[in-house]
Amino acid sequence: MLGLNQFQGSIPKELLTLHNLRNLSLEANYLSGQMPNFSSSSTPSLVFLSANNNSLSGCIPQSIGSLSMLRLLFLSYNQLTGPAPSTIFNMSRLEIMYLRENNLCGPVPGNESFKLPMLRGIHLSMNNFTGQIPLGLAACKHLQILSLHSNQFMDVVPTWLAQLSKLTYVGLGDNSLVGTIPSELGNLTKLNGLDIGRCNLTGQIPLELGKLKELTYLHLIYNQLTGPIPPFIGNLSKLTFIDLSRNQLTGPVPSTLGNLSGNQIIGNLPATLSNLSALRVISFANNQLSNAIPESLTALKNLGGLDLSINNISGLMMKNIVPSDLSNMHSIYEIDLSNNRLIGRLPYSLGNLQMLSYLNFSNNSLEGSILDSLRNLGTLEALDLSRNNLSGTTPNYLVNFTYISNLNLSFNKLEGQVPNGGVFSNLTFESLMGNLGPCGGPPHLGLSPCADKTCPTSYQYLLNFVLPSVTIAFGTIAVCLYILRIKKPDIKASIEMSDIIRHRSVSYSEIVRATEHASMGKASRKSDVFSFGIMLLEVFTGKRPTDPMFIEGLSLRQWVSLAFPARLIDVIDATLLQDEEICHICFDHQNGTSLGSSSPTSTSNNVLASIFELGLMCSSESDGQRMTMNDVVTRLEDIKKDFHSGLVQAMQRPPHY
Repeated sequence: MLGLNQFQGSIPKELLTLHNLRNLSLEANYLSGQMPNFSSSSTPSLVFLSANNNSLSGCIPQSIGSLSMLRLLFLSYNQLTGPAPSTIFNMSRLEIMYLRENNLCGPVPGNESFKLPMLRGIHLSMNNFTGQIPLGLAACKHLQILSLHSNQFMDVVPTWLAQLSKLTYVGLGDNSLVGTIPSELGNLTKLNGLDIGRCNLTGQIPLELGKLKELTYLHLIYNQLTGPIPPFIGNLSKLTFIDLSRNQLTGPVPSTLGNLSGNQIIGNLPATLSNLSALRVISFANNQLSNAIPESLTALKNLGGLDLSINNISGLMMKNIVPSDLSNMHSIYEIDLSNNRLIGRLPYSLGNLQMLSYLNFSNNSLEGSILDSLRNLGTLEALDLSRNNLSGTTPNYLVNFTYISNLNLSFNKLEGQVPNGGVFSNLTFESLMGNLGPCGGPPHLGLSPCADKTCPTSYQYLLNFVLPSVTIAFGTIAVCLYILRIKKPDIKASIEMSDIIRHRSVSYSEIVRATEHASMGKASRKSDVFSFGIMLLEVFTGKRPTDPMFIEGLSLRQWVSLAFPARLIDVIDATLLQDEEICHICFDHQNGTSLGSSSPTSTSNNVLASIFELGLMCSSESDGQRMTMNDVVTRLEDIKKDFHSGLVQAMQRPPHY
């Protein structure tokens, strides 16, 4: 055994004088030149001959056919040329013939001179063989592996294949085959791999293929197959790969799997895909799929790739268009949902997919900031979020992504400081163009310098943005109480009007919204509470009830309700999430946890969750379920105390720079 070394030069002729030689293994060296002539008299006992993975050239010597004891012949991955000698197709003991990936050409001998009665496996793929598929193979009753793909055979898919009952793999793809797929192939019940892709096959996929219960690999790509996708696909529970792309298949998607890209598939993805637990790749790219992605797909723990790009999947991410919890998909390394019609925010659980190397949500209408949870995706090699409506700043954590080579954030609404170092050192301006106002960054990007901000502390941001929002809410409830007091003098006001005057953040438009029912002649305690609740949701989401995203019966309140309490991160105004101190104070200041480590689920010690809960209770569709004004004030007082307590604690900590 001389394989797996670094031998160079030609095969020594002296090796062929070893009369008792049975096994000659020369694979994986650097051997070159032509093969020597063999002689049955010199090596009569040779059983095993392997010269795989070298650089041998010239023709295969005819003399190999004289090795009457030879059972295993491996000459793959060389540079052998010319026609294969007819003698090697007439060897009574040969069981394995691997000539894969050479430059062999010409026809394979026909039935008369083709006699390999013991043949179990033949690999002639990736050569330049021509003519018909050799009929002599029909007599090889022990044949298990037939690989002839990537040649220039011109034929039909032979029906006599059905007679070879021991076949486990048939690879005829990438040849000039015509006609239909024979229904007789359904008799090959031991078959686990069928490749007849990249041919010119026509007609429908025969239903008889549904009998191939051992099938794990089905490759029918780039043919001219028509008709519906057969329903039996969903019953082949051992399938790990299926590719029906680039055909002319029509109709809805059945309970199926795999790659169906480039067809005209319409409708929804079936939830029964989750029954195919061995599934590794799903690709329905470039079809006409619409509606939601089934939540059940998250049960596919072995799934590595999900490609649903270039479809009509539309709607709000928060309405489970994309499954809310992707955490179970530990093995997934590629997600492509580009060129759809998605709106809303990225799922926060994307940050749990730590094997992810490719993420593409480009050409949608996503909004909000780039998720902080994505900082966990240290294995990302490509991230494309271009052509959306994302806002905020470019995250600093992207500098730490050591594997990323392709980053595209162009045509969004990003602004502010562009990080230095990491992927940004080699980034081109095209990857950031079309944004509102990115600044700074590496000099080669040619961006304007960022404006100098004296003392850009977290606490100034808190005072400038968060506190006014809480003040607006609290001040407006006082206005509502004042109006009610005019109507009902016996009601005791629970706040002095001088407090409201001091807070200039309460605008005329806020007061109008809070009293809109009164102007319509419908004023009551409950209606004013309703108006206040809606206004509260507006302030903390940054959305108006008339926003274009609220379609198909979805309202502002329903949007928030869908997110409450576990996914408030998806509805909160992005400007409230741009600083870690804010996350400490507004989400869980008493526990000292940050947004990056826990989602806002507790309303007892979570300022913003409490505010959203209050807004939902006030805006309940049922009058009887709404709070009274006095109860609202009491609740808001408690929230205000929590916020001030958190603010004091934050200001006692040293600032982060």
